[in-house]
Formats: sequence, structure tokens, C-alpha cells
Amino acid sequence: MSEHIEDIKTMKEWIDSMPPDHNLNYAIERVEYFRNELFKLAQFSVGDEIEICKDLNISEDSGWYCYRDRLEIGCCGIIAEQDHYNGKFRYAILMDPQKENASAFTIQEEFLKPKGWDQDKNG
Repeated sequence: MSEHIEDIKTMKEWIDSMPPDHNLNYAIERVEYFRNELFKLAQFSVGDEIEICKDLNISEDSGWYCYRDRLEIGCCGIIAEQDHYNGKFRYAILMDPQKENASAFTIQEEFLKPKGWDQDKNG
């Protein structure tokens, strides 16, 4: 994964060094390409059903405290968005996708598993 991050940094340096009259659309296409390649390394994609598999350690002073019953180990949701920040994948998860105003929570990949995935049976 780090080689892709280095590629993105190199691309940014290249864009920053472009003359003002250069075709910026090409540069944007290249950045989108590298972004898409990075997200191919993610464990989950938008629309995937997930399950929380590790304690999120939500404290009483957390803004999520009133939602803690939806964010316990075993709670399920659907990936609404992907993100990559500080070397880790994270996802906006809709925890009540059937509701009109579903709550979305951004959770790092390490706290998630595919819905119904059994580590003992599936390795």
C-alpha cells in the first residue's frame, strides 16, 4: 500500500510543477486513476454489508455515546463511502440503512469484518 501512497505524492509533485497552460484535465484523470487503484487495496467497497468485530471503546464524553447500542460488536451496517487517511482505510457506515435518515459513522477498517464472516471457519 505504501508504494501507492508514494505514487500519489509523486503525482502531486508533478501537478504542482506543471506550467499554467498545461492540460489540467489530464492531471485530474491521473489523480483519479491513482485514487481508484488505492481503493482496490481496501477490504470493503461501497455497498458491502459489514459487521463491527472489535470494541470501539466509546466513552461517555464521545459524541457517539448516545448511539453506542448501534455500535457494539455484532452490529451490522452498509458501507456508504470509502476514505483513506493517515495510512488507513476508513468507511462511512450506515448503521440503520432501512431508515430514511440513517445514521452514518466513520469507522476504520480494523474494526470491521464482512457481515456473517466467521474467523474460525474462514481463516
